[in-house]
Amino acid sequence: MPERVREAVFSMIGSLWGSGGSLPALGVADVFAGSGASGLEALSRGAEHCVFYESDPRAVRVLNDNIQSLNATSRATVRRRDAWQALAEAPDGRSVELVFLDPPYADSDDASPGGRVRQFLGRLREAGGPRPVVVLHHRARVAFDRVTDDGWELHRCRQFGTHGITVLL
Repeated sequence: MPERVREAVFSMIGSLWGSGGSLPALGVADVFAGSGASGLEALSRGAEHCVFYESDPRAVRVLNDNIQSLNATSRATVRRRDAWQALAEAPDGRSVELVFLDPPYADSDDASPGGRVRQFLGRLREAGGPRPVVVLHHRARVAFDRVTDDGWELHRCRQFGTHGITVLL
């Protein structure tokens, strides 16, 4: 997710908690973390903890280096595993309140009920506990507005050039 898009995302989600561009001390999951930019940004804006899900060994090395360089090791957990199987749970078993979901475009192009994104959202819904805010990054041409059929409330959809952001509650 480009930096300008990430900045707009934090403005959107900050308004959910009435905190402007900052965040309260909440748990975050960065699913398909890559370099960890979204989760690390959340930590820098006040989030208490972030669980990063990434399976690519090279990305995990970069992610760990980024966490260490920002002195965030005590507030970050890296889970090297298939991110589609993530249940967005903090290390102490608490659920998280904010999920960044940034899957490969090939996976997020399918907005149908059988698509991987909708299946993941279904598992999150069924996991119990408070439902997190989900920030989904996808191609701008893909519309996830029908996701509300799965019991999620569509909060906002925005396009930034070729990037689409859908925020679900």
